[in-house]
Amino acid sequence: MIPMTAVYPGVWRWETPDPEDDWMMVGHALTTPAGVVLVDPPVVPGIQSALAGFGSVLGVVLTTHDHLRGAEWFHRTTGAPVHLPRLSYDQPGLRDRLSRARPYDDGDELPGGLQAHRIRVPALMWDDGTYVDEMTLTTPDGGALLTGDVVMGTPTGQLWACPEGLTLHPDPRKVTASLTTFREVLAHHPSIHTLLASHGTDLIGSVAAAADQHPSRAPV
Repeated sequence: MIPMTAVYPGVWRWETPDPEDDWMMVGHALTTPAGVVLVDPPVVPGIQSALAGFGSVLGVVLTTHDHLRGAEWFHRTTGAPVHLPRLSYDQPGLRDRLSRARPYDDGDELPGGLQAHRIRVPALMWDDGTYVDEMTLTTPDGGALLTGDVVMGTPTGQLWACPEGLTLHPDPRKVTASLTTFREVLAHHPSIHTLLASHGTDLIGSVAAAADQHPSRAPV
């Protein structure tokens, strides 16, 4: 059976190397009395057995189009619907890769009581569009934030801001932009103290301090 680690009240995590890139993919399972909700879940051998004790899978929630991972497999094996951000659902051809995708928007409440919050990091002035555009999810108690690519924790308790942790030579201007936007999210949701990230390490009870200690931080 794969290692499942309890990281937050009612939340478990597992991880596996990305077969195409040099980083870890992390999935989180939010347990409820009615069953379990999976966020950005990768498929690994033994995952069905590991999740069996949590009850039926109520839904699969994806934070970004880049994290399809095992969504279709979980749908086919459990029948659970896949909840895809509207901005991803509207991309031509993307939802066709999922048999039962349901779009969700900023402010929606998702299975398990997760609350959706869109996060957009502006592109550098010479680029088009946005640099990061995905969903974050707060747990029902408001204390933890689940994220896709915008930030992740390190084993030493530091915070990395995209593209840190995803490339060997992160552009410091992009790092600053991601960090600034993420700190604005924390300022608007002061109850958040824990980061549950889909890459890297979770930061339990220390995410605000880690953001403040990042060398690229700017006043919010």
